[in-house]
Amino acid sequence: MKQYTPRDYSIHGLGQKVGAWLAEHTDQPEKGPIYAYGAEVALGAVVKIIVAGTLAVILGILPIIALLIIATGVLRVVVGGAHCTAYYRCLIYSLISFFGLGLLLKHYLPYLTSLSSGVLILPLLACLIINLRWAPCPPENRPLRNEAEGKSKKRLAILICLVLSVVLLLAGTSHWWVWVVLLGMLSEAVTITPWGIWFVNGCDRLLAGNIKRKEAELHG
Repeated sequence: MKQYTPRDYSIHGLGQKVGAWLAEHTDQPEKGPIYAYGAEVALGAVVKIIVAGTLAVILGILPIIALLIIATGVLRVVVGGAHCTAYYRCLIYSLISFFGLGLLLKHYLPYLTSLSSGVLILPLLACLIINLRWAPCPPENRPLRNEAEGKSKKRLAILICLVLSVVLLLAGTSHWWVWVVLLGMLSEAVTITPWGIWFVNGCDRLLAGNIKRKEAELHG
């Protein structure tokens, strides 16, 4: 009988099993890696939503976290951005960054909503310039197929930034959701800059080192 290890029940391991099962039952073995990647992304998203939703309810910031994830995701799907090299490190980094930003925003919202709408112009312009300069920034395991795809994604990213900018400027700073969307746009834009990529990669290495150290202690 096969001995199963914790790795077999990880998101990656389960994704590989689902991908292999789909490839077998569709008689398309060559698409096994594609199915596995899609299953891993889907399973990871479900786990992240459950964990993030539970914590957000406990901390009383569910609307902020939900909208922050959506605002970030809308751009991330198009432009990509820096990410951790393992699912669990990605989950830890995402939770820390989202909840750190969410709690910070909740604390300062009374002040922010009293500002004039003019203060939105500079950060929105920064988002547009960053996407003009560095978008898209695809992950290593999903490179751009050709130059045309890169140009198409850049145009779409710029269009999303322009549309969101118009909506936020028309709505004004008195609405809490305006600041959440703006923060989501900024946090995603940072991850496609050289400095953002350096920071995320550094966090990835730091988390990887801590996890390996903990594993060594457990087996020591």
